[in-house]
Amino acid sequence: MDIEVLKSEQAVLKFRWSNTNASLANALRRVIISEVPTLAIEDVIFFENGSPTSDEQIAHVLAMIPLTTPRDKYLPPDRCEEAEKEGKKCRVVLTLEARAEKEPLWVTSSMLISEDEEVKPVNPNIRITKLPPGRSIRLEAHAVLGKGKTHAKFQPGLAYYKFQPVIKVDYALCTACSTCVDVCPRSILKMEGNRVVVVAQDECSFCNLCVDKCPTKPKAIEVSYLKDTVIFTVESNGNMSPVEILEEAISVFKEKFNNIKVKTLGEEKVAK
Repeated sequence: MDIEVLKSEQAVLKFRWSNTNASLANALRRVIISEVPTLAIEDVIFFENGSPTSDEQIAHVLAMIPLTTPRDKYLPPDRCEEAEKEGKKCRVVLTLEARAEKEPLWVTSSMLISEDEEVKPVNPNIRITKLPPGRSIRLEAHAVLGKGKTHAKFQPGLAYYKFQPVIKVDYALCTACSTCVDVCPRSILKMEGNRVVVVAQDECSFCNLCVDKCPTKPKAIEVSYLKDTVIFTVESNGNMSPVEILEEAISVFKEKFNNIKVKTLGEEKVAK
């Protein structure tokens, strides 16, 4: 099993995963989107709502605002007693108080004040509601740790993969007509002199336009893929970095396989 990092940025991690299979890649994808815990607003207490938006609609918007999630600082609500013993927390409180004076006022996520400076909206410019002149809104929101399998608001981001593309040009058949270069929507091919060359093979989406439009018979270009190699991408919502999401997913993997080991072999044998 080999890993080659293709892109590592603040919001995106892309790597080539060789000597693997679709089952393992899909298992990792599912763990990322359904098992990696993040903070999201679960309950909202309204003290005043002078906006034209109902309490329920505002609560829904608040729930879908991604919150930064520090690792190993919070535990889910069903482990509150355990959290107290370990010096951790099982919820974080965010308050919002705003008033429109003479002009209408957009209430945005930047107005949410968190009791924990490490927990805040990822994007401060998300619009929550609009207050008419002279109206106010006051509320208290409780964010808890949860998993994507219970609600999409807890998903840390996106995870997806594709098989490694393989593009081959048969120069014995190719007439260098450049048709394949012209129709490729991702600029994967280009002309160098009188030859068609592949310059961005990893970006191929398997649309097969280059093959379909190739005028030669048989076709001078072939698009296929490697069954044991995938290009895996993790896109973060901002709750955690893509690397942290991957690390947390791997930890979940280890815990699940350890549980299988314990249940099949017994705790005594596993301890040894």
